Amino acid sequence: AIKLGISQLLGIPIHNYVLVDMAGFVDVIDILGGIDINVTKRVPTPGNPRDAKHEVPKFIEIGKQHMDGTLALAYARPRSADSDYGRMARQQCVVGSIENALTPMTLALGLPDLMSAFGSAVHTDIPRNRLGEYAQLIELFEEAGGVGNIHTLHLGPPLKFIAHKTPLPR
Repeated sequence: AIKLGISQLLGIPIHNYVLVDMAGFVDVIDILGGIDINVTKRVPTPGNPRDAKHEVPKFIEIGKQHMDGTLALAYARPRSADSDYGRMARQQCVVGSIENALTPMTLALGLPDLMSAFGSAVHTDIPRNRLGEYAQLIELFEEAGGVGNIHTLHLGPPLKFIAHKTPLPR
């Protein structure tokens, strides 16, 4: 239903989807040994995430923070900290930090656990027989500069349309 609704809204066909459950990333981040995030604004936490592995503080303070999965999810979740745009930026930051933490060594040592964690956190309707095509697209994307070459269009307050080339926030 969501795929159809977005397709109608944008006026283009949506052939496949990938759904990422942020709560599933708790295990992924823990398997990676945590992630590093430079917190630029004090963020109130929304309380303990579902299935929290420990208590989270009332606030995540400014500065470089090494976060386990529970704390990273508490950082990414709050809507009341600033705005939906701020929340989206924090979520992008978490995803970018996961990418940074995925070193060849962590992949080699944690691959079985990572596959299991990703399996419960990521759902898609992409047919298995088409995964090779998507892998080729990812290779082409990386050859063209990858995430460092993404152009973003920010549609948010203060009601300005700002297009810029920027890496994902880290």
